[in-house]
Formats: sequence, structure tokens, C-alpha cells
Amino acid sequence: SLCPGDPARAYLPPGAQEELCGYNQSELIPNIPTLPLSYADAAPLLRSLGGPVAPPDFTGALNLTYRLGPTSGGLRAHLAINNSFNKGPVWNVIARVPGTLPPDLDQPVLLGNHR
Repeated sequence: SLCPGDPARAYLPPGAQEELCGYNQSELIPNIPTLPLSYADAAPLLRSLGGPVAPPDFTGALNLTYRLGPTSGGLRAHLAINNSFNKGPVWNVIARVPGTLPPDLDQPVLLGNHR
């Protein structure tokens, strides 16, 4: 995201977005539909690609041979994406877990995740 925070920000009146985060409305809304895919959904699509084998720096961590495409046989994928920009609750969980090292050897450990 170019401008993290409230996703409805992209739909503010013209000019308001630039004032808040430095980007205009056309820059905040993607030009192509995007949707995260699970491994179970992505693997069959990637396995169906033909063409030359992708170079090592153009591959990911899935256990399959990455190819650059295209694929033969008229294979098609249909995506139905119904995104909505809604406000909702956000949670910050902050905790302190006491350790057993003396203060001069103590090191912070930061953990993070998303919901």
C-alpha cells in the first residue's frame, strides 16, 4: 500500500488524499485487480504454465518448477474479485514477557503478525 491506514482514504474528495499522504486518488487505487492467493490456489496455476524455465532469481519458495509462460491448450482462469473498502476495528497487542537474563545481557525480542 502506498498510503497505509484507512482503505477508504482512496475515496476522499479530490485533493484530500494528497494532503494526507502525498499521493492522489488515481495512484491509490490499483489499475489491475489483485487478490492474495493461498498455496492451494496458486500452485495449480503455476504448474500449468509452460514456456522456458524461469531463472533462479525469478522463482519463489513453492516446490515446483517455475516457468515464464505462456501455456498451450487454451487454459484460462476466471477471477471474481469483490473487494470492499470498509472501516473496521484494529487491534494492537503489546506485551512484556519477563526473561531470566540479567539486565545488562537482556535483549529485546519483537514479534509481529497480521490478522
